Amino acid sequence: MNTTNTNTQTTFTPTTLQIPAKLLLCIREFAARSDIRYYLNTLHFSTRAGRAYISATDGHMGGIIRSDEGAVQGPDINWLVPIELFDKLSKSHLTITFSPPMLQGQVLTEMPETEESDSSADGKANITAPWRCEVQLQQDAQTRSITSLEAGTRFPDMGRLFPKETGGCAAPIDAALLTRIYKAYTALKRGDGLSSKRGGTKLGNGANAHPVFGYPTQPDSVVLLDFRDVDFTGLVMPLRGQGKANTADWLWEYGKTQEQRPLDQVSDAYRAAAKARRKQQLQAERAEVRVKLEAHAQRRRQAFKDAQQAQAAALPVAAPALPAPVIPASALSSGAGVDTGNNFNLPSRFVVPQAWLQAQGVGAGA
Repeated sequence: MNTTNTNTQTTFTPTTLQIPAKLLLCIREFAARSDIRYYLNTLHFSTRAGRAYISATDGHMGGIIRSDEGAVQGPDINWLVPIELFDKLSKSHLTITFSPPMLQGQVLTEMPETEESDSSADGKANITAPWRCEVQLQQDAQTRSITSLEAGTRFPDMGRLFPKETGGCAAPIDAALLTRIYKAYTALKRGDGLSSKRGGTKLGNGANAHPVFGYPTQPDSVVLLDFRDVDFTGLVMPLRGQGKANTADWLWEYGKTQEQRPLDQVSDAYRAAAKARRKQQLQAERAEVRVKLEAHAQRRRQAFKDAQQAQAAALPVAAPALPAPVIPASALSSGAGVDTGNNFNLPSRFVVPQAWLQAQGVGAGA
């Protein structure tokens, strides 16, 4: 029979989702790749009250992220989109358009005719199993599209797995999962995927790029991932059967050895021999220094002696002294210039003091 329902009329119009790319860069790290469980190689999109809820899991870890309010226009949807559509994403905002359900390329424009047994309890027709959706992604003037999984494909109900509280039980985590968690967290906070600067990467608010792990209250329970973001929550399964971490039994002895100095374990004879060798080495070095200083002093003394001898050889020979001229008393007293026969002329202006003449016995009778 032909089934009509006013609540399903909007099912036949497209649904548009506008979100920042960092949401998909983050959540895609939780999806599986080439898993035999094909429904894990997808992102699950569902909408409600103008928000989009995007989830992914690979069976070992999972995450759910929601968009801002008002990011969705159109009827509510519930589709599984293959992960290949989101492999090549840039950092800019993007638009995802979900077409109305279609069967073998034919878009659903009205509720199909069904038998009574195909109707649900509330009278709505069951249009699940063979129907799909065309998903189109637009970003940076580029458009890519892919077909969703069938509407009847089941996806893991992750909502039941999240713990309501955390504790302090041991929870060993696979290192490969930790790497993917770090990539997801960095993509969400920075908006550009994994940064090339590992270990110490700083976010815009100055915090380190590492999420907080909420350890379980029971052994082998899921570990909660706290990204410090109200719109994201995640979980990771610990390795089974690993138990808690144990301290090595030899660490106590190792700690005792660290308190000792290196020479405390060397014999006294060895230390005495080393001290004697060092003393002989110092004595030999001092003797060598004394020899060098003495040779240097000897060279300086010889150089000084040679300089004195060279200076004495360069001095001129002194001339013989001449006899003192005899000056007549009359000439000395008068001050007139006279010739004593030795070409000694006393200037006429020169006046000899009388006291000097009297002391010399000259001119006493004048």
